[in-house]
Formats: sequence, C-alpha cells, structure tokens
Amino acid sequence: AINLLQYGEVEKAQKKFRKIYYDSEEGFIPEAIYYVGLCYERQRKFDEASNCFFEATQFGFAEAFFKMGYYYENGLTSAGRRMEGAYMNYCKAARLGHEQAIASKLRLEQSGEYNKF
Repeated sequence: AINLLQYGEVEKAQKKFRKIYYDSEEGFIPEAIYYVGLCYERQRKFDEASNCFFEATQFGFAEAFFKMGYYYENGLTSAGRRMEGAYMNYCKAARLGHEQAIASKLRLEQSGEYNKF
C-alpha cells in the first residue's frame, strides 16, 4: 500500500490502508489510518486528512500528533489556525520523541506565536 501511495495511486492505496486498519486481527492499527490521512492530504482533502490524523492520535501515534500540530499551525483544519492546538499537539508528539515536533514546539515558544494556557 505504501508503494501505491508513493507512486501516486492514491485511491488504491487508501482502500488498502482502510482494509488494514479495520480488518487487522490485532485491532486497529494507527499507522494505517494515518496513511489514509496522507492519501487524503495528497488529494488536498485536508478536513478528511485531519480526521484520520486525529483518529491516529487516539492510539498515541507520534507522527499523527505532529501532523495535527502542523495542520492547526497552518490553518488546514475546519477550525482554522489554532496556535494552542498546534502547540498542544507538538508537545504530545515531542513527549513521544518526535524530533520535528520538538523543533516545532521550541520554534513556537521562541517566537511567542502562541499563548500558554
């Protein structure tokens, strides 16, 4: 499925990732729903993508927290630009060891673009 996504066959990849996510014997696999989100992102369907990324955060998936932070910071969710949401998600991803999230969290702290809550 990853190869399909890399080679631009987004709809086929999306179907395969959904099947993996819902049909796994081990229960839901957050990486699969995250990749469904990436498929939506490639199609510029940002609301659908953010819904998938949010779902993956429910399983503690660091990359999904980072994506949610990025989406909030750049106004790609239906909620628009929310710096508090960006910072919160970057913090969660950073606690899970996500290096880009650590850098993004520090950047927001140093820039003063968010208000601590």
